Amino acid sequence: MSRRARWRVEGTDDTPDGYHDQLLYEGSSVWQVWRAYRDARANQMTVRITRQWP
Repeated sequence: MSRRARWRVEGTDDTPDGYHDQLLYEGSSVWQVWRAYRDARANQMTVRITRQWP
């Protein structure tokens, strides 16, 4: 994983109210991407991670 890349972590939570999308993290820290992913999966969210090059 490159630290030059920009990362975006989004989560979707299927609740009785419908789908709720959340931006969990946006930045260049690989460690923060991992933490956002881990926390989202712990809350049973569907996670999407995208990478953008500068």
